[in-house]
Amino acid sequence: MMRSLVLFSGLAAVAATAQESAAQTSGDDPIIEQIIVTATRREESVIDVPLAVSAYDAERIEISRVTDILELMRIAPSFHVATGQAESIGVTARIRGVGTNSDNPGLESSVGMYVDGVYRNRATVGLTELGAIERIEVLRGPQGTLFGRNSSAGVVSIVTALPDPEGSGYADVSIGSYGSTRVEAGASGAFGDGASARLDAVLFERDGFLEDANYDRAFNDRNRTFVRGQFVFEPSDEVRLRLIGDYTDRDENCCGAVGLIRGPTAPAVDMIARLLTGNPDTAGTLFDPYAREATASQDSSYYQAVQEGGVSLEVDAELPFGRLVSVTARRDWETSREMDVDFSSMDLGERPKGEFTLGFETFSQELRLNGQSGPLDWLVGAYYADEYLPYRDTLVYGPAFSIFADSIAGGIAGGIGGAFDQLGAAVPALEAGAALIGQGAAGIPHGAAGLAQGAAGLEAGLAQFAPLLPPGFAAPRAPMLPMPPTLSAALPAWSGFPFNPWPGYETIAGNLVPGARLAGAYARDTYEQESQSWALFTHNSVELANDFELTLGLRYTSEDKSMNADLTSTDQVCLPFSQQLLGSLQGTQAYLGGVGAYARALGAYAGALGAYPNGDIQNYAVELERFGAQLGQAAGLLPPPLAQQLNQQLIPAVEQLRQGALQLSGAVAGTQAGAAQLLPGLAQVTAGGQAILMDPDVQRGLGAMMTLGCIPFTDPTLNGNYAGTLDGNEVSGTLRLSRRIGGHLLYGGYSRGYKAGGFNMDRSTLTSPVLATLATGQGVAPTIDQLIFLPETVDSFELGGKFSLDAWRGLLDVSLFHEEFQGYQLTAFTGLAFEALNVPEVTSRGVEIEARGAVSESLEIFGGLTYADVRFGDGPEHGFRAGRQLTHAPKVTTVGGVTTRFPLGPLAAAFNIDARYTSEHNTGANLDPLKHQDAYTVVNARLIFRSSDATNPWTVDFWAQNLTDEQYAVTIFDAPLQTGTYNAFIGDPRLYGVSIRYDF
Repeated sequence: MMRSLVLFSGLAAVAATAQESAAQTSGDDPIIEQIIVTATRREESVIDVPLAVSAYDAERIEISRVTDILELMRIAPSFHVATGQAESIGVTARIRGVGTNSDNPGLESSVGMYVDGVYRNRATVGLTELGAIERIEVLRGPQGTLFGRNSSAGVVSIVTALPDPEGSGYADVSIGSYGSTRVEAGASGAFGDGASARLDAVLFERDGFLEDANYDRAFNDRNRTFVRGQFVFEPSDEVRLRLIGDYTDRDENCCGAVGLIRGPTAPAVDMIARLLTGNPDTAGTLFDPYAREATASQDSSYYQAVQEGGVSLEVDAELPFGRLVSVTARRDWETSREMDVDFSSMDLGERPKGEFTLGFETFSQELRLNGQSGPLDWLVGAYYADEYLPYRDTLVYGPAFSIFADSIAGGIAGGIGGAFDQLGAAVPALEAGAALIGQGAAGIPHGAAGLAQGAAGLEAGLAQFAPLLPPGFAAPRAPMLPMPPTLSAALPAWSGFPFNPWPGYETIAGNLVPGARLAGAYARDTYEQESQSWALFTHNSVELANDFELTLGLRYTSEDKSMNADLTSTDQVCLPFSQQLLGSLQGTQAYLGGVGAYARALGAYAGALGAYPNGDIQNYAVELERFGAQLGQAAGLLPPPLAQQLNQQLIPAVEQLRQGALQLSGAVAGTQAGAAQLLPGLAQVTAGGQAILMDPDVQRGLGAMMTLGCIPFTDPTLNGNYAGTLDGNEVSGTLRLSRRIGGHLLYGGYSRGYKAGGFNMDRSTLTSPVLATLATGQGVAPTIDQLIFLPETVDSFELGGKFSLDAWRGLLDVSLFHEEFQGYQLTAFTGLAFEALNVPEVTSRGVEIEARGAVSESLEIFGGLTYADVRFGDGPEHGFRAGRQLTHAPKVTTVGGVTTRFPLGPLAAAFNIDARYTSEHNTGANLDPLKHQDAYTVVNARLIFRSSDATNPWTVDFWAQNLTDEQYAVTIFDAPLQTGTYNAFIGDPRLYGVSIRYDF
């Protein structure tokens, strides 16, 4: 709080200084670009709005050649747009470094896009030609009170030009590099009393600036048609009706990617591309990105078609108690696209033309009523929207997939198999030792039983000779032997790694599913989402003493979503292959478990043998030897027939019994020694096998083999129907305090924004039973809950000031911000699919400075700086992202421009140059250091010549975009399935041309 007071005091000091400066200058000249904005849903001068808002009028938009949302970045430092896999789906808008990727249609933008007060469903929907524009407003920070849904980072509000009742028009023809032709025209006029109409149209064609390295074609072209018609009827001074209809058609090839970093799979890509095309000169993927050459398979491309249209009716009526505004709109948007999914010429797979479709059908109604009661400026309103989203995504395996997958998997299998082969080299000796122990373990019980039987027989035989022997002559007493221990386990048979040499995915799968093939298999997933949203809101300002003003706004939002998904995959390889791979791993684990069980049993057995009375057996053998000698002496004293009988029967029996005792003793000792020698070897094999299975490289290799055989996008174990509903509601609002000091404004306040949760429209988020089994040993059934992501909220604190620069007839806008996001919705590309997740915490804080003014009658300047420190939370729940700067969030962005006007004979000339500097940043959601983009600056320039004859108002201008041909990557990403290879979507090259315009 103390820091905020200090900052507020500092801004007040700036205001006081500016006021003093203003008093020393002529204050008769108006401030340049006194733009009227509707950021608070009321018409106010931008300097009177206690809000961080950038406003750009028609003159600034025209002179900076801003013809679509992408080009707005030239003049708006806090606004950033990045394009990805297609401009029809992969567009991300950010304000203050915060935004949501639109590659997954289930996620809605954090930056609300509005055209004439009508919400556009996603950032990509707003990426179209603008036509004639009155102004563009960029509202920075959450705008949840007045704009509601999906504006947690900010709002871009585009206001189109109204009809001119006096009658006017224009035609603008532009030709430029890369075969660029752009024609824009418009006309308006009156139609009876109180009625006027306007028609604007744009036709834009341009060749692609990425040449296909193998075939005669180019990517990233332009082919757009746009038309907008308006009808305004004012039956009285108090009522105005404005009917707007528009239609857009885009038929383009965008967006191709270039190779940036060559990975270990690149040689295989080149080899397979040449093999399939039969052309030794075919390039699989090139790695000279700014040669502007891309690759795609011959039968695929990056085609996209977009058709969009809508109609809105705005009714603006002055009532006795206030002003009522109603905006009713219906919009339809749909796209169809084709895509080479691997961005190479080897044809791993594609999204076939017509098999990828996405659409939005939206109806919305907003009512606002505002008025004044003394010092209170009040506004109340209601909003309703109904959206239907149909989406179908299809991926078909290409002919190269099995070849590529087998070449990669074969290398992996060879490495894993080699490790198991080294381990298996020690197994034969273990098996031989186990066999000997087994023989000993089996012989000991027999030896013990034989010894007992022999001792009993000796006693019986000795009884026959007892009368002939001296008195007291007795055989040694046999030891009392317990039941010998038994070895309860056997060493299992060694199986090794069965996939070395690698037989191929289709061969492995064919063991269970004859004829299983990858080429031509497909996954076709269809989604249907319906959402209904309604809100009630109020926004009120009250004037206080000493030029203070308090603003309070509240909004209650309720949003319900329902989603139904049908996932279908015809992949016949995934399941049988995974079963056999998992069976092999389970067999290996069973083998190692068996070895461990055998080692434990052997250890217990050896311990039991250690307690067996082997010493008694050995002593018994010694006593038997002595007893045999005594029998021999006794035989010498007996008559020959009896002596012969003793020597032939009893003495050999004693010796046989002695030998049996010695054998039994040796078997016990030998088995003990063998176990002692075998146990370390068994432990080594068990530990070695587990070490192989737990080795990170082996696990990555097994995961890669499984992924190649069971790509998440086509995993058939995820097939099925998934349906669910989400209900959410939230209260958002704002509280602000502002003060006017002369012609200046200071403000500070708090705002809360909200973005509803939703459903991830990508099967890769579902938990695959196959991959779960590989990772944890336990399968997990996929459910609709795994597709759900949670709401995103933000609490924003802001201090700012707007200062009149009377000396320059300009305006200085300064704002300090601190925004805390909870449940930040993030889309991360995994190299295979786009995964939606909630990040617990993101913080954006920094400063924004914008200024514009006229140094003289002939020299105007504008500039802006945004410093945004945008970081993930520090807690361990953020994983590798903890404390790091967000993706696509440069800390420093600056824009600046100069326009000078000068006479040139009978002509009026002007020169404009502007530039945008973007500091270094990471372009990957996983923040991979290899996705780092260095700082860069893009410069644009125009030289304009105008007729001084008001009756013949023509204009010729020469223009250049990216004048210095700056080379930079918009987004760097993992090449699909090509580990270690990185591709990039790169910025536009230098573009230049000439335009001729005629106004009438």
